[in-house]
Amino acid sequence: MRDLILMDLSNNLEAIVSQRLVQGLDAKRMPAVEVLLASSYVRDLVRKGQIDEIREAMEKSTEAGMQSFDQSLFDLYQHGLVSVEEVMANAESSSNLNVMIKLSKGQI
Repeated sequence: MRDLILMDLSNNLEAIVSQRLVQGLDAKRMPAVEVLLASSYVRDLVRKGQIDEIREAMEKSTEAGMQSFDQSLFDLYQHGLVSVEEVMANAESSSNLNVMIKLSKGQI
């Protein structure tokens, strides 16, 4: 039954967009947006039940329009819209996000 559900999901998936509101430096809320598009690779991962690999596929497919929450948070930080504390408090992987921030500052 699980395989049938995964097959149906992979065949019907188009995109998933999710947002989280984070506190901006100007005390206003702003969205951090995660975007998953149903590429053939993503559909294949869903079909095979390899859900844990989807995040990596999103992070490697920014040119196709996908992005993870962490990438969105990093972008907000890079543009000076949110503090590093807010970014870290909302990160899916604070260690990965910390590495992105350090790399952008030339600290690694």
